[in-house]
Amino acid sequence: KVLGRKMSFIGYARVSSYGQSLEVQLEKLAHCDRVFQEKQSARTDEREQLQLCLDYVRDGDSLVITKLDRLARSTRDLLNILARIEKKGVKLVVLDQSLDTSTPSGKLLLHVLASISEFENDLRKDRQMQGIVCHCFTRYQSADFREHPGAQVDNQIGLFRHADEGARRQ
Repeated sequence: KVLGRKMSFIGYARVSSYGQSLEVQLEKLAHCDRVFQEKQSARTDEREQLQLCLDYVRDGDSLVITKLDRLARSTRDLLNILARIEKKGVKLVVLDQSLDTSTPSGKLLLHVLASISEFENDLRKDRQMQGIVCHCFTRYQSADFREHPGAQVDNQIGLFRHADEGARRQ
C-alpha cells in the first residue's frame, strides 16, 4: 500500500488496426484492476486510451503490457513514456518478456530490447525500399517501358517519392 491506498495493476492493450483482435492481450491482462484498450496505430500521437492510461496511473501502481511494441513506436517514444510513469512512481511490467522496471536488470533489459526492436524495424524498412527499387529497375528494363517510356518514368518517379515519404514517416 502507498499511503493507505491499494497499489493497482493497470493494463494497456493495443492493436494497430480494426481487423486485429485484442483478445489474446486482454486474456493475459485479466489479472489487472483496470485495462485501457484501443485499436490504433502506434505511429500516431493520437492514442487516446494510452494518454488516459498514463494520466490514470498513480504512485505505486504497475503499468502492465504484454509486449513492448504494444506501448511505443520507437526507443525514444518508449523512454519518454517510461520517464513519464517513473516520475509518477509507477513501474512498467512487460509480461511476454518477464520484464519489470522496478529492478536494475529490468531497466537494462528494457533498453536492450527496445534498441533491438528499433534496429529490426530499420532493417525491415531498408528491405522494403530495396524491394521497391528492384521492382522499379525490373519494370524499367521491361518491354512496356520501351514502348511507353514517358508514362513508365512518371509512374516510377511517383513510386520512388511515395516509398521515400513512407520511409521518412516511420
